[in-house]
Amino acid sequence: MSIAQKEVERGSVSLPPAATEVPRMPAEPAAGAKVTLYERFNIHQRLQHALIFTSFTLLAVTGLPMKYSTSGWAAAVAAVFGGWNGLHYAHLAGAIAMIIGSLYHLAYLFVAALRRQVSWAMLPTWKDVTDLFDNLRYFLGVLPRPARFHRYSYKEKFDYWAVFWGMFIMVGSGLMMWFPGIAAQYVPRWLMDAGRVAHSDEAMLAILAIFVWHFFNVHLNPKFFPANMVFYSGKVDQEFMAEEHPEELAALRQQGLWAADGPDPAAAARDAGEESSAAMPSRFRRPKPLALILVEILLYLVIVVLFLRAFLPVGLR
Repeated sequence: MSIAQKEVERGSVSLPPAATEVPRMPAEPAAGAKVTLYERFNIHQRLQHALIFTSFTLLAVTGLPMKYSTSGWAAAVAAVFGGWNGLHYAHLAGAIAMIIGSLYHLAYLFVAALRRQVSWAMLPTWKDVTDLFDNLRYFLGVLPRPARFHRYSYKEKFDYWAVFWGMFIMVGSGLMMWFPGIAAQYVPRWLMDAGRVAHSDEAMLAILAIFVWHFFNVHLNPKFFPANMVFYSGKVDQEFMAEEHPEELAALRQQGLWAADGPDPAAAARDAGEESSAAMPSRFRRPKPLALILVEILLYLVIVVLFLRAFLPVGLR
C-alpha cells in the first residue's frame, strides 16, 4: 500500500495543488476514506506570494513618498527610514526582493514544465467572460445564482496576470533608472524618459489594483473579513470549495480524489432542484456581527479619504 493510500485511510490527506501538479491520489479512495482539507497552495507558492506581497508593500511605502516628494507627509515617511537616502535604499531592497520572488516563480514554472506537471488553469478562457456577466446579472437580481467557478475565477486570473505583466514594466523601467549609464548604452534617451513615467504610473495603478481590488476580494470581502488565511495555511475545507469553487470540487469527486462523510453541498442543491448552493447552510452566509461590518465600512472610508487627500490634485483639502 502506498503512502498516499495510507493517508487517505487515516483521513488526513491534503491534495496537491492543481495549478502546477497532476494529482497523484488513487483513482478510488479506500472505503470509509475522508478527505478533510485540500491543499490549494503548496509551500513554494506560499513562499512566492510572501516574497511578492512583502516586497510590494515595502515598494509602495517607499515609492509613494518619492513620487509625491513635495508633500509634507512624504518627508515624514522618509524620516522613518532615516531620511531620503535611507528611503531610497529601502526601495532598492524591496526591488531586489521582488525580482527574487519573480525569478523564483519563473523557475518554479520551468521546473514544473520539465516534470510535465503544469496545468493551464490560470489561462483566460471564454468561460471567464460568461462568468463575469453571470455575476453582474446575479448582483442585479436577474439570475438566481452567482457564477460557478472551477480552479480559478476571473477575479483570481485578473490578479495573477496583472502582476505578471506589470512585473516586466516595473523591473525593466526600474533597472533603467537604477543603472542609467548602462541603459544609455543600449536604449535611446526618450525610452529612458518614458520608462521613468511608466514606472511611476504603473506603480500607482498596481497600488490601486492591489488595495482596492485584491484586498477586497481576499480580505475585506464580508465572506472572509478580516482575512482569508489560505495564503498562510495553503489549505481549504470542503465548505470553502463548495462555495467558491464548486466545479472544481465536482471534478475532484468524479476523479475519486475527494471523499467525505456528508453529501457534496453543490450536488445536494442540484438534486433538490436548486440553482445555487445557497440552499445549503454555509458559514459564508451567516450574518456578520454589526460591529465587524461597521469596522469594515469605516476602514474603507478612511482609505478613500486618505487617497483623495494625498494623491488627487482635486482631493479633499
